[in-house]
Amino acid sequence: MSPSMEKRCAEMLVRMDELREAKSEYEELDKQFKALLKDEDFDGEIDFKSSQTVRGKKKVLLFRVKRSQYETTRYDIPMDVKAQYAYKEMQAKVTWEKVV
Repeated sequence: MSPSMEKRCAEMLVRMDELREAKSEYEELDKQFKALLKDEDFDGEIDFKSSQTVRGKKKVLLFRVKRSQYETTRYDIPMDVKAQYAYKEMQAKVTWEKVV
């Protein structure tokens, strides 16, 4: 691996490590929020307003949430039929961890 590629990878890993906790929190909140509204009886849009003070100035945030229902098609395929079409292929998996 070239030194420039190694440096770029190291920089990306540092930043990903910094964002990891925020990502987990975001994903958990996103999951909870969607579950909360999933069974609500509305289709269309709802606006949510929130205000916060940043450096002494009041800032109003507006969020628009859209919900729509859709139909999906599911297939219950017997395992013996499904097995006829199964095949294996090689894939690459990249993982990382902070060592120090």
